[in-house]
Amino acid sequence: MVEKTLPSGSYSVDKSEGDANVYDRFILENGLEVLLIQDNNLKSKDKSAPQMAYVSIAVNAGSFNDPPQRQGLAHFLEHMIFMGSQKYPGENDFNDHIAAHGGYCNAYTEFEYTNYQFKVSYEGLQKGLEL
Repeated sequence: MVEKTLPSGSYSVDKSEGDANVYDRFILENGLEVLLIQDNNLKSKDKSAPQMAYVSIAVNAGSFNDPPQRQGLAHFLEHMIFMGSQKYPGENDFNDHIAAHGGYCNAYTEFEYTNYQFKVSYEGLQKGLEL
């Protein structure tokens, strides 16, 4: 395994010698752990295709965290995150933005965590993260 040296405050990521990806793992000031992966293993044969970014966010709460009187709450909240926010109140703003930039989104709730994921062109990534 090859260990990648990262700046102070970051965590190293072990990878095999044949792995061409570039990894960066760190913790934000708010405690959110981040793993960035630049995928250099699979290259599109279509050079005109837009470069795409993939985002996956795992929240440490799932159906095991549902209150007994509110079974299904974690799954309900999984769906609500795509329904707008105070800053972006449009019900389909997120989905519309992702689709307009060649991507898709999905989510699922497990027993111990909930995962949100989306794919979007590089041009749509910043706003996609904000939404």
